Amino acid sequence: MKFKIFTFHELRYKIFAYSLAFIITIASILAYLNLPKDADTSLASFVLSVVYALVLFVIGLYINNMSSSEKNMFYKKKEQYKGLKRLLEIYEIKPYKENEDELFWFITNLEAFTTKTSPTAKPYLSFDGYSYSQKYLKLKEEYASQIKYVSDLLNKEVNDYIATNKLKKEVRYLTVNIFDRIAIFNDTNSWISEHLDLSEEEINEFTRFLNNLPREQKNTFRKMEKISNRLKKEKDKGHKKCKKNIRRIEEMYGDMLFESLEEENVLVSNFITIQRLIEELKEELLTESYFESNMDSFSDKLEMISDRIDSRLNNVTEEVEDIYFLLLNDKVEEK
Repeated sequence: MKFKIFTFHELRYKIFAYSLAFIITIASILAYLNLPKDADTSLASFVLSVVYALVLFVIGLYINNMSSSEKNMFYKKKEQYKGLKRLLEIYEIKPYKENEDELFWFITNLEAFTTKTSPTAKPYLSFDGYSYSQKYLKLKEEYASQIKYVSDLLNKEVNDYIATNKLKKEVRYLTVNIFDRIAIFNDTNSWISEHLDLSEEEINEFTRFLNNLPREQKNTFRKMEKISNRLKKEKDKGHKKCKKNIRRIEEMYGDMLFESLEEENVLVSNFITIQRLIEELKEELLTESYFESNMDSFSDKLEMISDRIDSRLNNVTEEVEDIYFLLLNDKVEEK
C-alpha cells in the first residue's frame, strides 16, 4: 500500500523550524562573542539582536501558519482516519479456520471491501489517502496465477492417484480447489475423512503420496513459497504504515479528534433511534374500523411516540447547532 496522508512538509516542518531557531541562536551567540573588544560594539550588538528577534518572529509566524493549516485540514484528516481504521480491521482479520491461507484471506477481504455493491453505494474502503502500490499489484497477480497453477496441479495429481488406485470416494465429484491446498497437507486425516472412504493401509499410502508430492514438484512449490513470502512482507509493511499513520493523526489532533468522533457517533445513534420510532409509528397505523374502536389507546400511543421523536429531534438540533457555531467560530478566528 502507498499512503499519502501527510506531505513531507507536514511531517518535518516543526523539526525544520526548531532546528533553524537553534542554529540561529548559536550563530548569534558566536557572532556576539566575536565582536571586537576594543571598539564600540553597541551598534553591532543592536543590529545583531534585531536580526535575531526578526528571524525568531518569522519562524514563529511560520509555525503558527502551519498549525492553522493543520486545523483547517482536521475534517479531511478525520475522514482519512476513519478510512485507515477500517483498513486496519482488514489487515487484522484472521481466517475462520486454522488451516486456511491467511494471505489469501487478506487479499479476498480487501477485494471484497473495495468493491461497490451497487452503482450508487460507496465501498467500505474508499482509498482516501492510500492506494495500491505497483509492487503489491504485481505480486498479487503473480500470487493468484501461482495458486491457481498449484491448485490445478494438486487436483490432477490427487484425482489421478485416486483413479489409478481405485480408491472409494465420499463425494461424487472430488475437486482439490484453492481452499484445500493448505488443509490437504496440514490436516490430511480430516481432509481424507471428508472426501474419501479408505482403509488404514490406504490412508497411510495416500498420506505418503501427499508427502512426496512437494518433493517431486519442488520447483513449483518453491516458487509458490517465494511469491507468498514476498507478498506477505509487502502486506506486513502496509500494516505497519497503516498503524503509523493512525498514530500520527491521533498525536496531531488528540482529544479534538476523539470528541468529534464521539459526537458523530451520538448523532448517528439519534438518527437511528428516530428512524426506529418512525417505523413503530407506521406499525400503529391500523385499519379504520380498528382505529375507531381503539381511538383513545391509539391516541395515547401516538402522543407518546410523538413526544419521544420531538425529544430526539431537539437533542439532534442542539448538537448540530453546537457544531455549526464551533465551525463558525473557527472561520472567524482564521479571518
